[in-house]
This record gives sequence, C-alpha cells and structure tokens, in this order.
Amino acid sequence: MKIPTSQTRSISLSRACALTSIVLLSTAAFTGAQDAAEDFDFEALAAVEMGFDGLGEPSPPNQPYEPVSEAPIAPAPDDWYGQWQKWKAGVKDRWGTSFDFYFNPSDHYIVAGPNDGINRGALWFNFHLEQKLWQGARIVSNTRGGSGHGLGRYMDSRFKAVTHSNEATGLYVSHLFLEQKLFNDKVTLAAGKMDLLDSFDTNEVGSWNFVPYPLARNPAIPAPYHSLAATVKWDVAEWFYAEAGISDSDGDVTETGFNTAFRSDEAYFSIYEIGIKPKLLGRPGTYRFIYWNDTGDLGRYDGGGVESSDSGYALSFDQKITDHLGLFARYGYADAAVHQIEHFWSFGGTYSEPIPGRKKDTLGFGVAQGLLSDDFRATKSATSATTTLFNLYYKIQVQQWVSVTPDFQLILNPNNDADDDLGFIVGLHVEMRF
Repeated sequence: MKIPTSQTRSISLSRACALTSIVLLSTAAFTGAQDAAEDFDFEALAAVEMGFDGLGEPSPPNQPYEPVSEAPIAPAPDDWYGQWQKWKAGVKDRWGTSFDFYFNPSDHYIVAGPNDGINRGALWFNFHLEQKLWQGARIVSNTRGGSGHGLGRYMDSRFKAVTHSNEATGLYVSHLFLEQKLFNDKVTLAAGKMDLLDSFDTNEVGSWNFVPYPLARNPAIPAPYHSLAATVKWDVAEWFYAEAGISDSDGDVTETGFNTAFRSDEAYFSIYEIGIKPKLLGRPGTYRFIYWNDTGDLGRYDGGGVESSDSGYALSFDQKITDHLGLFARYGYADAAVHQIEHFWSFGGTYSEPIPGRKKDTLGFGVAQGLLSDDFRATKSATSATTTLFNLYYKIQVQQWVSVTPDFQLILNPNNDADDDLGFIVGLHVEMRF
C-alpha cells in the first residue's frame, strides 16, 4: 500500500527533471513541427480491436478503448448509421475534427461460488474527441463516466471481472493530451492527462475485446490511471521501436493533476518498452519487453518499514497464426515485499469469423493467473497461493454500431480464499458506438 505523502517519502530531483524535460520537449515540438512531419491519419493507423489489421506496422499511442467507426462508402438513404458516419467523415475532412460516443452496459451473474445468485450490472460511457491542429499534431480528449460496481465486492476482488465497472459516477475528463509526430512519423511525443497503458503493453490480440481486466492488461504493472504524463516513442525501423513514459503517481482521476504532479515531494512512475516486430512465416506479430519504476514509498508486508523505490518487468507478445487466428501471452513480476501479486501470467487467442459468413463475429478464450507473494499471504488467513481465471466469449456483431458479447468466467480460488475452490460467472456485455 502507498504511504501518504505527509509521511516519509523521498523523490529524486532527476525524476522531476525527467518529467519536466519531456513536457518541454513536447511543447517545443508542437510549435515548430510544420515542416518536420507529414499528416498523421489516426483512423488509417488505429489498430482494429482484434488486432488482425495493422499488426507489424507502427501504431499511434494513446488509442481510445474502442475501434474507430468505419463508414460505408455509399450508404443507402435509409441507412441512418451510414449517413451519420458519412456526415462525420465530412466534418473531419473539412475541419479536422473527429469524434465517437461509446455506451457500454453489462450485466453479470454469479452462478456458483461465493455469493452465488448475486446479479450486478455496470455502465460505462465515453465521448472521444480528436482535433487536428497542424501538420503531424492533434489534441485528444476522452470525457467519460458510468455507474455500478459490478461483482467485485462479491467475488474475485484481486482480478477485476468486469473492466468497465467501478467507473466514476459523474462526468470527468480522463484524457486530454497533445501529440506531435516528427521526422516522417518516426518519433511521437505526447504530453497531458493520459493513461500510460494506452501506449505500453498494448497487446493487439489480448486487449479490451476481453471483458475481464487481467486479459486486457497486465495487473502486475502498477501504472497510474488518468494522470499527468508524458511519453516519447521512436519507430526505429518497421520491425523495431522503443518508447518511454513518466507519470504522476498520486493524481486523482477526476482532477487535472496539476495539484500533485509538480510538488517537490511527488512520486513518479516511469515505464520503458522496446518492441520487436518480426514476420514469422510471413505473418506479423509484436514482442514487447517492459521495465517500470515507481519512486513512491511503499509499506512492506513483513513490517520492515518502507521501500522508497520499487521496480518490476513484464513481457507482452502477440502473433498472428492464420488469417483468422491470433494468439497472445503476457508475464509480469513485481516485488513480493510490497505487492500482493508477485508473478502474473496470461495467454489466449481470438478467432474471427468462427461461423462462416459472420465476418465481424469473434470467438475469444484466455487464461490468467496471479501468484500471490508469500509476504502478503502471511498477513492473511486461509489465503490461497494463486487465483486463476478462465474466460470464454463470443462477440456477435448485430449491426455496425452495436455488438453483444456473452461472457463466461470460471475462477479457481476466487478472492484468493483457500476455502472457496470454484466460482462461475456468466454475463452479457453490450458495446454501442455512434
């Protein structure tokens, strides 16, 4: 757990300087990049949700949580959604403005295990807005909110069974950042309020297409969310890139972050990633190697005081196997003295068009396991060494603007309770975008 700032916390001046330097570098780039970069087409480069289009190509950082809507070339007069997308495309062409609204309700039911019979829903919505500023530059914002805590308080508190649950009930700005691409889009700078994990560990196959969080991201990476941050990415070659980011560790998701990010005693979270993009047997994949560091003071579970700095590492791989099948795998390590999960791993895959003719449907399967630290377990009673999650989903693309996903989760040792052997959850997740 984090020790409050008012207690003993030390932070190196170099961390603060690093954040300031990246912000200043980004600001300078925004004002002088007219001749240094070409136009940045976000929709052309944005990764498709299942990750089968664009793998092996440079992808933009800080992508929204959903794929950008695709408009038909010539929508029929009675196709309201096609006409709406056509109008939006015209706005983008004329003004450089693009936007999407996402509305995602979900409902899950505990069939077996602790608190069986409990049914809870969650709602998440987001307004995504982009504005092209000048050549190679854009400003991005997400305004979001929601309601519902899902099943987290009843089962599986270590693994978040429903990613979009526990959202802030009021409207707030989760992302507001400037991005500048330089040197023929080889270098990308970004600064503002953002999530570092929108740029790092962005596994194209194991992503937000999965409902449970541990199959969409790596819970062993303790990156802060919706905080002031800065990132730089260098696409060295088509097959290799390197990137770094730094973020305020103590910002509140519903606040701007200026009240915490530049305090003299503030802690910072930094993360570094290199990616290799080979084409194995002619098919693309990405292999990411990640290191992170947090300068905040963390209390030791063994009662041995605090650690003034903490670090860990992670792996994130995805690989296209056939025209329809993609696989992914993750691993993460964190210090057992100050983190509940010492080791984490996951793997799985997605299969597009599982039923012939249903080209937009997707079948997905994944397994995730967290291995709890012995130091943490020593502070609890009847705590199992692991929690394991099995997830199966089938995404049905009902219309261009709406999909329905039946979701099945089997949990071994839910809540890491050694007395609870099994939990089973069924749910329905709906995604709408306009």
